[in-house]
Amino acid sequence: ISPNVLKILVDKYHIAPISTPEKDLQEMLA
Repeated sequence: ISPNVLKILVDKYHIAPISTPEKDLQEMLA
């Protein structure tokens, strides 16, 4: 994944490259 694509994913879907599934769920449900 290119840095630009990764940035878009982080900006749009709040996906962090380094994160636990539990934290990801908490972020999405927050």
